[in-house]
Amino acid sequence: MKLIVNNLEEVSLSYLKKLQTVEGDLEIAKRVVNNDKPSVHYFLGEFSIPFLDYIGGKIMKLEGCYINGVLCFYSTISSEYYEFIGAKFIENKPTWHKVSLYKGIKNKGEKEARLYTYINTITVRHFINVKKKLDKNKEKSLDDMPESMSISILKEYDGFDEISLEEDDSKYKELEVAWEKLPERDQLILKYLVIEDRNPLEIFDEMIQYVETTIPPEQYTRKQKQDAMSLMKRRAKLHLRMLIVEQRKQKKQ
Repeated sequence: MKLIVNNLEEVSLSYLKKLQTVEGDLEIAKRVVNNDKPSVHYFLGEFSIPFLDYIGGKIMKLEGCYINGVLCFYSTISSEYYEFIGAKFIENKPTWHKVSLYKGIKNKGEKEARLYTYINTITVRHFINVKKKLDKNKEKSLDDMPESMSISILKEYDGFDEISLEEDDSKYKELEVAWEKLPERDQLILKYLVIEDRNPLEIFDEMIQYVETTIPPEQYTRKQKQDAMSLMKRRAKLHLRMLIVEQRKQKKQ
């Protein structure tokens, strides 16, 4: 029996989930776009984990980790998924533009489309393109990347204060394993701005290709260039930290 309600804006998230209708999906999408915390938590977790697990294992072919005794892959791409689906970010706050494009219809309004199908489809397409690009650039030389990362240099930037990164062989190995799992863009931005301590303006022209933006590169102001590179560095550092934490969780299980 289909649930019916007159004003979806007033019902709970759990009720919307039970509706299993396009109307309910539209309300959930609206709440996510408005950054309603329960809705965002549900969207990034319970809603997205099934297809992220598939993408991480079958499309990206990444090494999974055990969570509560179950081999999972969603954590390997969850940060990149958040950047993709939450974009654009204004003052570090997601605008969820792609979610806002969901209208509940497809084929010029001929058929209904569920939110899960829409988000799943655009996300799979995105990561297929990411994988193609990674495979294409696999032969690209990164020989100038450091064989052994300097923990003392990395610790100079905010993000690792909560976890201990002492300079011993196990921690170096831990960091190296995490480094190898980072996307190329994250490796490059950390290499340029943290390890080599270069000026953000020097690398902007090379790194802007990794930034999702509607602003033509030539129209960026000096401050916008610096801010864009700073944000990339901060996200890359968080990605690296997340991969280290995941390793430690896996070891404890």
